[in-house]
Amino acid sequence: MKVLYSNFEKGKLLYSYGQKTGFLLDALSKLSVKQSLVYRPYYEIEHTHPNCGIDVVVDWCKHPPKVFEEYRSKLTWIAEQLVAFQQFVPQLKALPHQLIHGDLNESNVLCINGTIHAILDFEFVTNDVRVMEAAVCLSEIIIKEQNESQLWEKIRSFISGFSTVITLTKLEIEALPILIQLRRLDVLVHFLGRYMDGIDKEEILKEQIDKTAANPHWMRDGGEKLIRLWRRIDKGLGN
Repeated sequence: MKVLYSNFEKGKLLYSYGQKTGFLLDALSKLSVKQSLVYRPYYEIEHTHPNCGIDVVVDWCKHPPKVFEEYRSKLTWIAEQLVAFQQFVPQLKALPHQLIHGDLNESNVLCINGTIHAILDFEFVTNDVRVMEAAVCLSEIIIKEQNESQLWEKIRSFISGFSTVITLTKLEIEALPILIQLRRLDVLVHFLGRYMDGIDKEEILKEQIDKTAANPHWMRDGGEKLIRLWRRIDKGLGN
């Protein structure tokens, strides 16, 4: 039975979140899987859903159903980000790859007394950019915290824990802002596909649109700050 806690507020828990993410990555790096994997790397976002190629998603965002009319500006921005992302694919393909969990969010961990004791739900494991694992975690933190100072304290705690286990390369750290945004775009495509298939109601997709467009200036304002913070922590300089 899953015993879940969604409270990721305390620094101790965020530190544990980062550290256990590092331990998991280290363990997965030692595994060799011979059979074909079901899921593709995140950067192959055109394969996120069989009915949602990039052109289809962009066209839907530009010409949404009337029920999504109030979301038109957000959808236009999302369409622009999907198109712009394609320029980063070659550099992402060159980064270190390995097996990753791929969906390491707060619903997939077991927490006891402020420490993560187990990681659950390995459905989306695939061979992907190693640093994507950290980007998924950071994306979840960013989406859920609107207070700027608390957000950066949480990010600092996560990085501090992660860095005790894994040392990222310079290029991996620099790719983090792009990958954080990619995670949100990927989740949106996933839920758009579910909506188009008649699985999810419009309210669920609207919620995902809001989350995806919640930080439209992240690449410009937060990305460089994240890179600098990660480098300082790696060097033992704190924040």
